[in-house]
Amino acid sequence: MEIYMKVEIPKGSANKIEYNKTKQRFELDRVLSVAMSYPGEYGVIPETLAPDGDELDVICLTIQPTFCGLYVPIRIIGVLKMIDKGEQDDKLLAVNAGEPELSHIQKLADVPHQTKEKIKHFFARYKDLEGKKVEIGEFEGKEQAEKLLKKCQEAYQK
Repeated sequence: MEIYMKVEIPKGSANKIEYNKTKQRFELDRVLSVAMSYPGEYGVIPETLAPDGDELDVICLTIQPTFCGLYVPIRIIGVLKMIDKGEQDDKLLAVNAGEPELSHIQKLADVPHQTKEKIKHFFARYKDLEGKKVEIGEFEGKEQAEKLLKKCQEAYQK
């Protein structure tokens, strides 16, 4: 399944950027207080409504970082189960569909174990120095990710 994500935070950035729908602009929410940066392109799937009330989050594997505001074609391959502030806050895992070097990644099992562990470690620790804890579950495959996407697209339509 190939769809588009809206990039909020480029790979390698420590700036937490969010789109303000009311003002129709990207805004700096904060700079991460830990010595870490986003391990992939981070953003949202437009026209979705996740259980936390925001658009559905996605972390996208890519070789080259892009930039904030860019719509990138992605291939969804899984979902990382997460709880943040007591609410479900799952992250879709995707691959930049425009990068030939990543064309071999078609499903979660194609992603190196180390890459998945880095992503889990990032989300488990990126709020540590703010005194906030995030509960990290496991990765689930493409089928579960696509079910979540469909549910969030339907919620947006209501």
